[in-house]
Amino acid sequence: MTLLLTALCLYLFSSLVQMLFKNTSVRYYFILVSSFICACLAGVPAFKAVRSLSSDYINFAAGKINFTFVLDNIAAPIILFSSIAVFLIVLNCKKYFLESGKNDIALCGISVAAFFALLCSVNAALFCLYLDVMLLSFLFLCKAAKKYFILSQIGLLLIAAAFVFIFKQSGTIEFGRLYGAISPYAFALILIGSLACVSAAFTAYKKEYNFNMPLLLFSSVGITSIAYILVRFLFLWQRPEEFITYIILVTGFFIAYRGVLSANTGNSTDRIWNLSCKNFGLMLVALAVSMFGIILRHLPTMASALFAVYFFMFNQIIGIPALLISAVTSEETAPINSWQRFLPSNKIYSGILLFTLFSLPPMSAFAACALLFNSILAGFEIKNIVFAILLLLSLVLCIVIEIFSVRSGAEILQNITAGGSDRIYRLFRIGGFVLILLFAGLFPHIAVEFFVAPVFVFCGGNLYVPQVMLSNISLINISFVMMFLGVYLLKILFVRGNK
Repeated sequence: MTLLLTALCLYLFSSLVQMLFKNTSVRYYFILVSSFICACLAGVPAFKAVRSLSSDYINFAAGKINFTFVLDNIAAPIILFSSIAVFLIVLNCKKYFLESGKNDIALCGISVAAFFALLCSVNAALFCLYLDVMLLSFLFLCKAAKKYFILSQIGLLLIAAAFVFIFKQSGTIEFGRLYGAISPYAFALILIGSLACVSAAFTAYKKEYNFNMPLLLFSSVGITSIAYILVRFLFLWQRPEEFITYIILVTGFFIAYRGVLSANTGNSTDRIWNLSCKNFGLMLVALAVSMFGIILRHLPTMASALFAVYFFMFNQIIGIPALLISAVTSEETAPINSWQRFLPSNKIYSGILLFTLFSLPPMSAFAACALLFNSILAGFEIKNIVFAILLLLSLVLCIVIEIFSVRSGAEILQNITAGGSDRIYRLFRIGGFVLILLFAGLFPHIAVEFFVAPVFVFCGGNLYVPQVMLSNISLINISFVMMFLGVYLLKILFVRGNK
């Protein structure tokens, strides 16, 4: 835990120290090295936590306030992949660091530090403080209008009001003592407040329409933090109400459909940004299905849906920023030397990454949707007519969403792979994202091990892992890749034969 807290402090410290440097290149490389060190410091304890059922904490007092940071199973996978994603984002945002002012870079660091503090917080008051710092820093980066600041604060007040209800009921605001103490009204306030916060940040950025690091940070760690809030409080609220579950389910489908239908206009970056909402919407749908599993006490439905939630969060942390970076890279033009033509990295990367939005093999998004479908199909084992009809409707809607997403994203693939220079350094820059996503997609039965501990704890110590299904997905994905490579090699041989 000491390493994780050191990483948190280093994120904050480096973002402030960089203001002392006058040379922009020195400033960038200082942040790059700092983010790499932070990724190592945060990744080591987080990796240990996802491989065990133990939690670690550190506590220190500042006056009458006790600052306690806890690394538990629910947050550990998010911390692990977020620390890697932040480093890869900085690695790919050299242009942004060279052109941006010192204050903007400082706000980026503050936002990341607040995100990690949020993940480790166990005090409700400090939890709200970290969330507010993260939101405000992002809105200042976007130079947002006053109304978006007001909307974000309204959302935060709703979350704070939920803690007031919780305090009146349980007499504490320490998360470790709130197990089973959250009421339906409190969770409803947290849900509405969280959606208001993410809506304020999303709409504020849409007014800017500029591709930069704030967009990458918000699409990666910002949206994931909102999902984490809902997962965290669902864990504390062990007896969810059907009415609120319906609200989450409807909200998830609404966000997913709105994102898919909004992806028909604009440039590649705007379309990817809108289609990423589908990922967040399906995340909420999986969360709702897991809540139904809790209500009906059906372990396969609950566990598979929770695995899907974590896979969707993984795609949001790693996949969406990578695809946005790849889209912008394809718009840059530069001469390609003859020795570089054998490695059309940007075209291959862009095509592979786009499957994250389509939920097609070999990407991990395919495993996420498969887990969601598996949880829905498992729910049909429950002899409940109303629940069966609801699951059937959800299954149909999810399939329609995927069909629409492929249709809306067909032009994105053409635009991304149409141009761009394939310089060798991009192999390492975007390649880090691609390798992580490909590993999780090709070997989901191995990748799922990163999420076993939180789901095990979430399910009350009962373990259900659909390893057979994930192993079959692995075979499908590997077969898909082999087929693609075979067609690609045949194409090369055919072109050479004609010459």
